[in-house]
Amino acid sequence: VNIDCIIDPIGNEMPIDYVYQDTIARAVAFVTSGDLGGISMEAIMEEPNKLIPVLGPLVMAVKYDSPDYYWDAATALSGFLHESGIELPLDEVDIYVLLKLIGPYLINAEAVPDELPESAVEYLVFLNVEALGLLGGAKDLAFSHQFDTVIARLMTLAEIPLLENIDIKIPEPQIGDDVSAAPSAVSEDILSRGNDWLSVTSAWNTDEEVLSEGEVYYLTVELQALGHIAPEDYRLTLNGEEPVGPLEMSFANGIQTVIGTFAFAFGEAERVTVSFDASGRAQDPEPVQVAKGSRLGLVLEPVTLEDQTDGEVIWRFTGWQKDGASWENVTATEDITLTAGWKGCISDVALTYEAPHAGENAGIPTVPAGVRYKVQDASVYTPEYRDAPSPLEEGEYIMSITVVPTEEGLEFLSEEDEYGFFDYIGTILMNGEPISCHYDIESNILSLEYSFTTLPQEITYSCTAGDGNEWTKGSGTEIEFTFSRSVDDESTFAHFTGIQIDGADVADTNYAAEAGSVNIRLSSAYLETLSEGEHTLTAVFDDGAAEAAFTVLPAKKDGEDDSGKTDDGKDDSGKTDDGKDDSGKTDDGKDDSGKTDDGKNPSGGSKSGSSGKSGNGSGSSSSGSKSTSGSSANSPTIAPRSTAVTAVSRKSLTNVPSGSETAKKASSGKGTSTTRKAAATGDESQVLLWAAVMV
Repeated sequence: VNIDCIIDPIGNEMPIDYVYQDTIARAVAFVTSGDLGGISMEAIMEEPNKLIPVLGPLVMAVKYDSPDYYWDAATALSGFLHESGIELPLDEVDIYVLLKLIGPYLINAEAVPDELPESAVEYLVFLNVEALGLLGGAKDLAFSHQFDTVIARLMTLAEIPLLENIDIKIPEPQIGDDVSAAPSAVSEDILSRGNDWLSVTSAWNTDEEVLSEGEVYYLTVELQALGHIAPEDYRLTLNGEEPVGPLEMSFANGIQTVIGTFAFAFGEAERVTVSFDASGRAQDPEPVQVAKGSRLGLVLEPVTLEDQTDGEVIWRFTGWQKDGASWENVTATEDITLTAGWKGCISDVALTYEAPHAGENAGIPTVPAGVRYKVQDASVYTPEYRDAPSPLEEGEYIMSITVVPTEEGLEFLSEEDEYGFFDYIGTILMNGEPISCHYDIESNILSLEYSFTTLPQEITYSCTAGDGNEWTKGSGTEIEFTFSRSVDDESTFAHFTGIQIDGADVADTNYAAEAGSVNIRLSSAYLETLSEGEHTLTAVFDDGAAEAAFTVLPAKKDGEDDSGKTDDGKDDSGKTDDGKDDSGKTDDGKDDSGKTDDGKNPSGGSKSGSSGKSGNGSGSSSSGSKSTSGSSANSPTIAPRSTAVTAVSRKSLTNVPSGSETAKKASSGKGTSTTRKAAATGDESQVLLWAAVMV
């Protein structure tokens, strides 16, 4: 049991108790077996303003969900039915309950303004047209317990009356008439019929103030009939004349609208030319001539152009236009040109996608070069539609892909189905295979889903250290290389099987291999067996291989330094040793304190060669000789026939007899040139001295 509290007109509270099932049972019993003959919709619609006391409170009741307004509408409707001689087995409470049930279905509350209109016709714009649409054939429905069927039967108590054919009578328009004369006459004719549910508007399609000779004019008449329906063969005539084209008829919000256009020609009309421009996509049709002032949609049947194909795009002809407006409503007052409208529709979509390896990112599908569409987005999900990991793991995934045109004005080839939806009717391929898609025509986007499985994780090997090594014959050293695995590098050594040099297997006795990715050292003995030049080392694994290059250089010649140059007695700057120290002073045999070097160390003992210096600068690189230790004690001694030389150093060179040419040159630090001169003069002892210096 429901109880609503109503405030009566004098301000008292009035409780209403009711049961929905009881009211519906009484209403259904009457609808299914009661006498409907006394209910005349035609009689009601003859005086629609009598419904304002019902419609006004009802729309406000739905807008504000107000019991008071529902009660006002129920009492008004009860009184209206009683005055109309319609007796129902329903009291005011029952009508109140029914209005509460069906009111929200009948009224579009969002459209209701704060102030109510004064005309019953204006209330019809608040009705829910979809709900009314259920009622078209409600009387033919079998009774059902379904609520919508019950409501439909309750609302359809009689047939809606048909709109009868109308022939409007007006004075025949004449040259020089004011353009307001004929429309006024049309309104007077309709008003004279005494139907307040019927209204009319009319106008000439011209900006002129009076009708002129030599032109065609069109008078458009629009009828509106509240609560009536025009049959398919309905006729609207003007002075007995049919309109120049078919009538335009529509029914919405309880109002039947009928529009007819009537032509009038005054005198011999001039002719104007209508030309056609196919915009370069097809052959231009031949021009035609029409009477000046003609509305083209009423006098022309222009050529329809065929679709044109341009690669993956089909250009569909959409009709002729004039300044962007449809040609049908164009009035030819002068020579004009109609331009063809075209709509570019992408009819072929091809996508390519290579499934990634596990451990890689998903990427996006690609499209052929030069096409006029692109992949806008590609998102990857698990089969449970959760976000996929990045990078991908091994398994199955779903890629959600959207494709859009790249040029403005293009869309995808589609057609409307029986339900009003647009389906893409072109082809779409993924890796050459057809795939289904969804087309959203409003956003102009193709959407599709593609399932794929990742490929096994790709394993590669690479040389991470030692590539480009150089080795010199006779050096006695080894060279080392490191190779790593792209996946699970810790297992690299476990997959190692051996090496090859220049494609030939190498015995494991010729190299050493250790874990840590894998480190390979080629033995010097094996390297000596290789020819000079470039070689390729290939590390072989049970699931791959990797290469590294190295070069074998020839052995150094006697006297060559690391750069391959022969020692020419010059220092690093290219200057010949002149016996002077870095400050430019001649070595005088004294140390930095000015004391003469006595061959003893600071403690008084004899100075060994381990310091790399002797008092006369024997450790200097500028001397031209290369001593491993720089010690005079380790220098070779030679016993010439005429002169005793105890050591080959600048200091020992001073032991040469002072009167000899050799001693003079040696003291200046130019032993090389001295020896060469000695050799030239045949002084055998000096030749031996030169040999000792070279050793």
